[in-house]
Parts: sequence; structure tokens; C-alpha cells
Amino acid sequence: MRGTSTRLIEKNIVEGGVVVANWGTSYFNDFHGVKRRRQQCSIDGCEHLRQLLRRYSPDGTKYQYEHTVCCHHKVDGSLAKHAHQDKQRQNHWRQMGILLTTDEYNQILNLQGGKCAICGVHSSHMDQRLCVDHNHKTGCIRGLICKPCNALIAWFEKVSSFDKIETHLKTKVFEKYKDQMIQDKILQDERS
Repeated sequence: MRGTSTRLIEKNIVEGGVVVANWGTSYFNDFHGVKRRRQQCSIDGCEHLRQLLRRYSPDGTKYQYEHTVCCHHKVDGSLAKHAHQDKQRQNHWRQMGILLTTDEYNQILNLQGGKCAICGVHSSHMDQRLCVDHNHKTGCIRGLICKPCNALIAWFEKVSSFDKIETHLKTKVFEKYKDQMIQDKILQDERS
């Protein structure tokens, strides 16, 4: 079973009209239905609450089990995979030719007020972090932008000429097609 994070939004879990647990609090109901206080992670120096796991008793009812560690650690004391996200993110940026640390990313994010540099949507309204917009040739960072704006910039960089787009938008393709169809119809009528 996958564990649930201690950082979940407060949410009451109701079974049969009775609140079984409130994920946002530091209490949980164990196998016997006894309300217990959650304890701190068993790893020295960690102040997070232990991870709660959902279990099923033999009769099929749900209960919660408190793990010995929080969601940031493994039982042997090493960090869980998602705890290394900053390092993974920096490695990804390095592969893309961006020399940036997570501290610098956070500084840029604060300078931008937590918003996309193009559309101004706040990062709290997005499912994912803001992308690092950079010049692919020089590696120069231009700012942090949301996924849709990043896709738009990628498209703009691939388009060879905006003049072609402008000409296409001004042409009346259907008018030319309609005129050609009328001429073909006249030729057919003359032949028959």
C-alpha cells in the first residue's frame, strides 16, 4: 500500500456517518478504533510526523497504521526518492544547458512574485512548477514561465518566418477554391 503524505489538506474521512480520521490533524484511529496521537519520525533530527498508511482488517473495514518514519525517509534512515527532487531538478537543468541551482530558481520566482513572466498567472494556480525559459543557443535565462507559455515560445522559435503566417492569414483560400470550382463547372457545361 502506498503511504499518505502528512502534508495533505485537512479532509474528514467519513464512514457510516462517523468521522474516522481527519488527515490534517495529528490524531488517527488505529486497528481497534482507538484515537491515537501521531508521533514524530524516528530518524534523529527529523521533526515531521510519522507517515499514516491505510490498512484493511480481516473483516474488510479500513483502519490506519502509523509507520515508524515520515514520508521523507526510508526505514534505514536514508532519504526517500522524492526528497532528492532538488538534485534531480538541477541535473535536468544541467542536461538542458541551464546552469541554475534551486536557490537561484527560488530567488527568480520571488523576484517575479511567484507568477509566470509572460501571462502573469500565479504558480499556486498551476499543477506544475514554472519552467525555466532560456535561450537554447546561449543558455541565458530569460525568466520563469508556465507550461502553456513555454510551449508557445518553443513554437515561435521553430517558425521560420512570421511573414508566411501573416500572408496565410490574409489569403482567402476558400475564395480561390470556389472560383476554381466555378470555372471547372463552366468547362464541364460547355463540353456537354
